[in-house]
Amino acid sequence: MPAYENLHDEVAAFFSSRFGVAREVSEQLTFTERGGEEIWATTAPTPIGIASSRPAGVRALRRMPRGLKPTSVFLSLLGDRITSGRMEIEDVNAMKRLLLGQPVPCTLDGYVAISFRGDVLGCGAVRDGKARALIPTHKRRVLLGCLESEQEPL
Repeated sequence: MPAYENLHDEVAAFFSSRFGVAREVSEQLTFTERGGEEIWATTAPTPIGIASSRPAGVRALRRMPRGLKPTSVFLSLLGDRITSGRMEIEDVNAMKRLLLGQPVPCTLDGYVAISFRGDVLGCGAVRDGKARALIPTHKRRVLLGCLESEQEPL
């Protein structure tokens, strides 16, 4: 793994190489690491004198044994800025299977941004040609409820 001068460079390089996010996007953000495991992103500095149990902003990444793992929330916020590492799904039934925890075929590898009909919904992991959703359970339930109204043509 390459050594980086600072956290900002490390995060910008990760999103640029893995998801095709232009480095200009990360220039607007400040990144803070908490506990050596979580990296948070914000667009505004924390006001002086305010104590908090967590950093300002949203959790963007987690450090895992195999490297950085993006959060579903942060991938959703990046949305259309993600130009690679994006798993596009058009089929309602395939999306339902993925949200129910069943693997679906995918030609990518590693962490991916799961996108349904153009909208990034969250993070997934692909291994051995099979993708699994890493989207939080509550969000999966909400998305499944939304998909129930979708009718696939016979």
